[in-house]
Amino acid sequence: MEEKQIIDLYFARSEQAIAETDKKYGSYCRQVAYNIGHIAAELPIRTKHMSTSYPWEAKQNWFPRC
Repeated sequence: MEEKQIIDLYFARSEQAIAETDKKYGSYCRQVAYNIGHIAAELPIRTKHMSTSYPWEAKQNWFPRC
């Protein structure tokens, strides 16, 4: 089904729109979600008691605190 037809189903408030969207984009969306979850699992967990070595946080230590 074409995108315009799926959009028309949404505007018509048809429940078939969800099924058609899942058929067309479901596997792609699941793969994107899996990749985001996989990347997030590799990031370090940060608590206020732990220091991290994020490169963008190194700038905070360049200047002495007043």
